[in-house]
Amino acid sequence: MKRYFGEFFLVILIASLIFFVFFPGIFFGRAFIAGDAYDLGFNNFLFFRDSIFSGYLPFWNPFIQSGVFFPSLNNICFYSPLVWPFILLSGVMNPLDAFALYISFFSLLGALGIYSYFSILKFERPVSIFATVTYLITILFPLFFQTGMLFSFVLLPWMLMLVHWLIEFSKNKLLSAVFLGTIFGFLYTFGYPWMNGVNIILVSLYAIIINFKGMSWRLVCQKTFPFFVFIACLLIVYLLLVWPGIQNLHFLYHGFKGDYSEPELRLRGLITHVGFLSFH
Repeated sequence: MKRYFGEFFLVILIASLIFFVFFPGIFFGRAFIAGDAYDLGFNNFLFFRDSIFSGYLPFWNPFIQSGVFFPSLNNICFYSPLVWPFILLSGVMNPLDAFALYISFFSLLGALGIYSYFSILKFERPVSIFATVTYLITILFPLFFQTGMLFSFVLLPWMLMLVHWLIEFSKNKLLSAVFLGTIFGFLYTFGYPWMNGVNIILVSLYAIIINFKGMSWRLVCQKTFPFFVFIACLLIVYLLLVWPGIQNLHFLYHGFKGDYSEPELRLRGLITHVGFLSFH
């Protein structure tokens, strides 16, 4: 156990040094946030933070349209205990800096996830560390300002690691699958919905392929059954959490008609380009 804690500490130290090189402002209270991380992530983080410090949990945002359901889709993640330390931290420091630390924390979780994945495959430590650094620089850091996609890629290596752990190492496979599926159902609310679906497809195919070693389909299904119990529990919890938001969006926009619904593809493309140019 001490060995694993020592290795995780090493990964966190290396990742922190990389953060210092790429995002030094985070360490000096001058964080810079742009893109969807600012337009969607930080604005909703700030609204949730202000509501908490005003003494209530927000379920309604009166500042958008004539008021909208706040815990819609990704916003439900703000009710998670993982976010609360950064909400509290924003009470004693610039909320933008607290939000940057929040994103950085999840990036570190992604680094630990890829390291754990390569470790469970029994790669040597230098290879695992190289994979971790590569994943940070080429995948997570470019998505630093696209938080939904970032969080989905943070969860991906943990899911790949769980394929091996549930099938090969877990003693009580079904109980572990139900428990972990429930936890990941909550964690999935942080991710981008489309990428969440892609992750499930990729990891499910991965679970089948690595276990398809000349065995019959029946044996492959038996061996991977705990993992698919995990996926089922994940989906049930995730859909229960995001379904109210999906229904809310459907109610708001199901009758939407306008320029962007133009059926003629050439006109729609032209309108899209004009809209893009006028927005910028």
